[in-house]
Amino acid sequence: MNEENVKKELTYMKHLIQKFDTFKEKTILVIGDIMLDEYVSGAVTRINPEAPVPVVNLKNYKYTLGGASNLAFNIKTLTGKAYLSGIIGNDEPGMKLIEKLKSENINSEGVLISNERPTTTKRRIVGNEKILVRIDDEITDPINIQEENKIISFINKNLSKFDGVILSDYLKGTLTKNLIQKIIKILKENKKLILADTKSKDLDIFKGINILMPNKLEAENASGIKIQDEKSLIEAGIKIINNLQLDFIIIKLSNEGMTLIEPNGKFYHFKDVSTKVIDVSGAGDTAISSLALSLTSGMKRFDAVNIANIAASVVVEKMGTATVTLEELKLRIYNRSISYINKIKTLDELKIIIEDLKKLGKKIVFTNGCFDILHVGHIRYFHDSKALGDYLVVGLNSDSSVRTLKGEKRPIVPEEERAEMLSAIASIDYIVIFPELTPINVIETLKPHIQTKGNSYSIEKMPEAEIVKKYGGKIVLIKETKGRSTTIIVEKILKNYA
Repeated sequence: MNEENVKKELTYMKHLIQKFDTFKEKTILVIGDIMLDEYVSGAVTRINPEAPVPVVNLKNYKYTLGGASNLAFNIKTLTGKAYLSGIIGNDEPGMKLIEKLKSENINSEGVLISNERPTTTKRRIVGNEKILVRIDDEITDPINIQEENKIISFINKNLSKFDGVILSDYLKGTLTKNLIQKIIKILKENKKLILADTKSKDLDIFKGINILMPNKLEAENASGIKIQDEKSLIEAGIKIINNLQLDFIIIKLSNEGMTLIEPNGKFYHFKDVSTKVIDVSGAGDTAISSLALSLTSGMKRFDAVNIANIAASVVVEKMGTATVTLEELKLRIYNRSISYINKIKTLDELKIIIEDLKKLGKKIVFTNGCFDILHVGHIRYFHDSKALGDYLVVGLNSDSSVRTLKGEKRPIVPEEERAEMLSAIASIDYIVIFPELTPINVIETLKPHIQTKGNSYSIEKMPEAEIVKKYGGKIVLIKETKGRSTTIIVEKILKNYA
């Protein structure tokens, strides 16, 4: 990719990230099957003598929001306001779930408590970080008419608060045909955005919603078309769009990403951008929640689906039913490797990135210099600096500051090329070019946890030392490689080849 295209891509990414600021102003109602995910984990060191099964030595219990409640939690972690409506049992898992909702500041006024059914609970037995078995405690009978009416009453009472509504249907009995049709009628009359993610084969009951987000198998079942290639994928999508009168459809394709299909046959494929897949639990919830926030924030559908795909790619890198934070989403967008030139940032850009990294608990290391003619001493220095933390930022002296520091004949290599070469070094995460003679302004702005310099320097004589100490940072001197410097290389060339 050439530099012009890289700049266009970076501009596009900045545009997406700016839209995130409006997420906190949006309120999304999630209606559907509420679940509690329970993880019983421990170590497996032996086999049960009574039967050929592993014995798990219990170490930990963990409870997380599942089903529709996980979707609401995703809205919340992306800084949106979340309301939840559905039904749980009057039991211990139900009380744990309500406590969890309150602690996460998710509005649970619309959650009904029933004496007739248990809270749907998915209990996973985990040994040595692998799920050995899952135990489901649930009743999937449809809720009764009185319970339907209570949900409708809750919607009508709070309708003006909602920017969008997501129907989360796991076929556990909450979203009956009658309830779905009543909800759609109310929301359509009030021009509210309606999204749905359902495991139902009977999609006709969702006719009138705006957006559906099925996986490949669900799309095949709904359309009656076997999806074998791009052509059949688009045909299936268009058939569902026409049948349900959708604005558009997104078909999830597991590790192949997802495809946006429009009524006119136009389609856009978004590749999976995860670095590794650990657990796909809840990825669909993450995708549709980020989609709802993006669309209600005014993003175009292409951009919104792009964000949904990136969010899902982040969450599958986590163990268990998980969510993605806005900081993680921003960071993934910043770090998507267009080319190594993407490492070069302005100070304003870098300030935002570093703030997000700190929120994620990452340790930031900073170093600076002219780095005119790269040599092995530099490479070893960067490697040792990076080993002190999670992210290494290199402050690079501009051409004008190098001339002042080193003389009119320097630099030998212009700043753009020096920055590009630094970008190709694996241990360096970001580069910022600064015009001043010292990195004081950069350090004051970024406040890295650690600043490194070569061990030929004296900390007491460093002009930035007092600032680093003042905000609680640390300066570490790195052992230099003797006999390796740009000055020595230049002198050797002049001596041997001039």
